Amino acid sequence: MINIIITFIVIFLGCQGAAGEEVFNRQKGWTVIPQSVLSQPWEECDIWVLFTDKGVFDEAELQEAIRQADISERAKIRRAKNGEGMGIYDVPILEDYKQSIGEIAAALRQESRWFNAVSATVKKRDLAKIVDLPFVAEIRPIARGRSARLEKWEEAVYWQGGDYYPAKDYERGQEGAFYGTSYDQLYQIGVIDAHRRGYYGDDVIVAVLDGGFMLEHRAFQHSEVLGQWDFIFHDDNTDFDPHQDVRGQPTHGTACMSNIGAYDPGNLIGCAPFAKFLLAKTEDVRSETAVEEDYWVAAVEWAERNGADVLSSSLSYLDWYSQAEFDGVTPLCSRAATQAFDLGVVICTSMGNEGPEPRTMGTPADAEGNVTVGAVDSLGIVTGFSSRGPTADERIKPNVMTMGRHVTVVRSYTYDEFSLANGTSFSCPLAAGALALLVQAHPDWSSWEILEAVENTATRAERPDNTYGYGILQIDKAMDYPCVSGFIKDGESGKNLADVTVEVVAGNDTIRVITGKDGFYKAVNLPEGKCRISAAKADYGDGETRTIIVPPDEYCDFVLKKQK
Repeated sequence: MINIIITFIVIFLGCQGAAGEEVFNRQKGWTVIPQSVLSQPWEECDIWVLFTDKGVFDEAELQEAIRQADISERAKIRRAKNGEGMGIYDVPILEDYKQSIGEIAAALRQESRWFNAVSATVKKRDLAKIVDLPFVAEIRPIARGRSARLEKWEEAVYWQGGDYYPAKDYERGQEGAFYGTSYDQLYQIGVIDAHRRGYYGDDVIVAVLDGGFMLEHRAFQHSEVLGQWDFIFHDDNTDFDPHQDVRGQPTHGTACMSNIGAYDPGNLIGCAPFAKFLLAKTEDVRSETAVEEDYWVAAVEWAERNGADVLSSSLSYLDWYSQAEFDGVTPLCSRAATQAFDLGVVICTSMGNEGPEPRTMGTPADAEGNVTVGAVDSLGIVTGFSSRGPTADERIKPNVMTMGRHVTVVRSYTYDEFSLANGTSFSCPLAAGALALLVQAHPDWSSWEILEAVENTATRAERPDNTYGYGILQIDKAMDYPCVSGFIKDGESGKNLADVTVEVVAGNDTIRVITGKDGFYKAVNLPEGKCRISAAKADYGDGETRTIIVPPDEYCDFVLKKQK
């Protein structure tokens, strides 16, 4: 992690603190035109241009520039949970630098405060002019990619929904009817139990990055969209626009969004139906290499500064990068994902659909801090298409698994129809919606604490690998993390004992729970460190006391002997 932080200091900060010392050393040859740019078969190429500084060279200028940065109060509160505040990465790029590139380039595309960079379409013959500018530190190609889905993810299986009956409160016996065909995909990851506890994503902001969103479907009639931006056409409409979009533009994003926010009882319930949303249109489906990395980076920065708590992105970038570069540091979008995570955003990305061979992932799935999500079927068996890790630097990926086969989604261009879909594209939003419930349950947790709880409570936490990661997500268990639990048994009969008082002393807290008929106890959300656990029951003498250390979760059974 130290190496990653150092990399951010070098890459994100155009100048070093108040002294204004240039971090980028042009003598190192970082402005040499990459061969991967020159080898493109087109007269024009798409590049990132990274600048040497942001034009602030003393402490007063720096603090004033930071103070004026348009960061939402919600984002500042979220950052504080991670011990982060505002910094030079929040300062906009220098307008003069941007304008100079615009005079040379055929077109400016996006800009990044975090990278102190602009993206541009440039004629190859003009590349040298950009290299010669004294404030240009580096140029590199924009990675082209594709959405992390199967080529034909939407199957012919679809149906029209039944009668809509709005009912947030329901009887447990009616759960099957309430959730419809979305029951399995939610039950498998503990979401239904979280709903039973009253968590639906209320007051959590979820950002979704995809190709567009058609929210006219009745499953979205309740949805609250706080903001939206089309990073392709630079307007505030992420819906289907027949004047500029091709027919399939919003299909993928609408389906992904429905796994998080849909609410149509009897047909489809999303993981976090009462969350609030920021919607970003970043995937251009007009060509085979439609998805552009700079759209994604700009959208992540936009979502972070507008207060997103959770971000869901079912996109994967492969072109321009080799498997040896999927190290969480080399790809720009991976750096952006890690920066957002360090600022407190819970990032969910798809693992990709290039499996079953090892090292078939793309980026930003390789980013450290991401909850990268692979696909299993309803029985919990990994799908053949789900990409495998590890990353280039041998970290385990994916992090967790959710359903990615026969996932119920909203059918675009309809008011009341649904489809079954395949792909890690749909695993990702299931995880993102579930994590929104975890954020709601623990609003004080940092993104690091969220990630720790998710990994350590998944089904294979004790034996993670590069096929299943840490296992299938168990969001209900993550809500209780860390915890101690176990059974209390009678020493003679071996039967479970009811009405045993279990006392857990952890730090300054004392928690008392009483076993039920099954003799089971559970004490949840304990502070880190030593816990002293004692179990006592009338007629069983002084009981028994043990000391354990959490996290992770611990299982501690007691056998009590009846007093003679």
